[in-house]
Parts: sequence; C-alpha cells; structure tokens
Amino acid sequence: MSTLHRSKSKEVEYRQYLKELARKGVPCVFCDERYYEQIEEFKQFRIINNKFPYTLWDSSVVVAHFMIVPKRHIDSIADFEKKEIVEYHSIASAYERKGYDLYSRGLNSSMKSVLHQHTHLINTDGVKIKGLIYNESPLVHIPY
Repeated sequence: MSTLHRSKSKEVEYRQYLKELARKGVPCVFCDERYYEQIEEFKQFRIINNKFPYTLWDSSVVVAHFMIVPKRHIDSIADFEKKEIVEYHSIASAYERKGYDLYSRGLNSSMKSVLHQHTHLINTDGVKIKGLIYNESPLVHIPY
C-alpha cells in the first residue's frame, strides 16, 4: 500500500492548478502570497496550509496537512544557512511534538512538483485502514 495518496479528484485538481500557474507564468507558488494561506509566520519560515492535502498517510486518514516553507527561495534543505537550520529544527520539533509527521522530497526527486524547498507536516486520525478499494472513486477505507 502506498504511504501517501491524494484522492483522485484532489490529484486532478492539483494537476490542473499547476498547469494554470504555468500558463500564467507564475515562477513560484511559495514566493507569491496570493497563492498560499499562511497559518503561522517565523523570521525565516512560514507555515502554510496545503491546498491539495494528502488523503492518506501511513495507512491513516489525514486530518491536517501543512507545510514548512522557507521565505527565501531555495531548492534544498542543504542550502539552508545556519540561522535557517536552527529555526527549521525548532519549528519541525514543535510540530513533531504535536503529533505531526514530517516529509520532504529530495532535490532530485522526480515526484517533486514545486522546486521551492518545503516540508510537509501531516497529522492523521491515527486509525490504520485495513485496505483500499480502487475504482472510479478511490479511497474507500476499511478501519481495523
């Protein structure tokens, strides 16, 4: 079973959104405040809501999906300056203590759809699903 997954409708909506941004010539969705909803702000980072959240994570239903996004446009955690490393660790640790999982794709990941570095903060209901049935409307979940 896949570790992460969007519903079919959310994935289609997300792909259309990316195409529309490209058509408009938007260079980076995380660098333009018109394209994100900020939840919390720090000196070097912001926490934003994921407009197209995962539906499942680690075989559980996602109840909250945010992202840690550096204010400075960079492609990789490896590009963080010392002050960003310290603040990132503080933010990530605080969210982890609140029960969030952290997930970030590497610089060369073929699945990375936005090059501006971002780390997913994912909170689930904690109930493991037994199985998925894929049809025209995927994600029928059966709790244990």
